[in-house]
Amino acid sequence: MLDIDRSVFADTGFGLLSHEFRLILHLFSKDNVIVKDATLSAHLSGRAFHEMLKRLEADGVLFMEQNENDRRSKSVRLSPRTAEQILDQFKKQSRP
Repeated sequence: MLDIDRSVFADTGFGLLSHEFRLILHLFSKDNVIVKDATLSAHLSGRAFHEMLKRLEADGVLFMEQNENDRRSKSVRLSPRTAEQILDQFKKQSRP
C-alpha cells in the first residue's frame, strides 16, 4: 500500500493515503523509526509533521522516545494498542 502511494505521489504530486495513515503504516511496517526519517517520507513541512506527531501521541496512537543508538535523535513507535488494532483488522479482512 505504501509503495502504491509513493508511486502515485511521484507521478502526480499527491498521495492516496492521509498523512496520518501513511505514518501509521510506515511505523507498522518498520518498528522504531527515527523521527527525521519519518519526516522525510511524510510529504509535510517539518512543523506540520511535528504537530501531527504531537496530536497522534496525545491520542495514544504512537509514542516517541530517545533513540537507543543516537541520543541526539528520537524514535517513534506505534503504541501496542494501535499495533494490535491494525493486526485485528488484517485478520478480519483475511477471513473468507
